[in-house]
Amino acid sequence: MIIKFEKIGLNEEGNTVNIIGDLGINIKMSILQLAKVWETDKSVMSKLENNFGSNELENQCKETRDLIKKFPDIKFDEKEIKFDDISFRETKEENIRIYAEDIVGWNNEGITIEMSKKIYDENLDRKEFFMILIPNGIKLEIKKK
Repeated sequence: MIIKFEKIGLNEEGNTVNIIGDLGINIKMSILQLAKVWETDKSVMSKLENNFGSNELENQCKETRDLIKKFPDIKFDEKEIKFDDISFRETKEENIRIYAEDIVGWNNEGITIEMSKKIYDENLDRKEFFMILIPNGIKLEIKKK
């Protein structure tokens, strides 16, 4: 399953990226997560100590913010970041939230994907999968046994 990014914006604080994917799937991640996969704000990314991010570093991601404003009229090299540590839970709204490990060191859910239970059941239900972050989307791939 590939979730293509259709619309990208920032929350009021400007550090959380809100993404609308195809099929109405909602994705949230730190701006540092997006900077890492887009390979932007390299001077900021080099300041990550032991891969540990901060609000101060998020505030410095100017290049990534500029590209968010231009999305989808941007081009990137193909890059993938694979997440093996995936968890999920059902919400009261009949949705499923999928969480991926943080790639910038906060030891929390670095990426959150929320989709309807119907979409989840049709594509991923009861299967082990991993997540791959790509510049213009997220792949959820079933693990081969």
